[in-house]
Amino acid sequence: MTTIVVGGGDLAAHLVEAVEARGHEVELITPHTREAEEFALTFPEILVFAGDARDVEVLRRARASEADCLVAATDDDATNLSACLLAREVFGIRTVTGLVGQRRNTYIFETLGIPYVSCSEVMAAGLLSALDGRVGSGAR
Repeated sequence: MTTIVVGGGDLAAHLVEAVEARGHEVELITPHTREAEEFALTFPEILVFAGDARDVEVLRRARASEADCLVAATDDDATNLSACLLAREVFGIRTVTGLVGQRRNTYIFETLGIPYVSCSEVMAAGLLSALDGRVGSGAR
């Protein structure tokens, strides 16, 4: 199974590691050439591409037509949405998901049938979880 990860930084590194741990082959598309070089050194077993995942040619070079999944996790909701739509509609990737940073954009993902993870919802849940057992117990 092949998964394309779109993004960079710590989040992309964690995704690459997690997807590999599930036994998937991973290909990474990151927008910055320098970051692509660093990822290629850190993860020599994966294919790394520098480019814009909203570009059909970049997805073609990343062998999107052969991929099973695409995870778009950049810091830009429009990039994540576009990459998911291109992957699904142009390359036939059935399993796509995107990261949504701005809550108001979740409606667009929902309307287009793109599964997503909302940063604000995940962060709120995490923060509330950290409070569990502490609220009302007098602990500070």
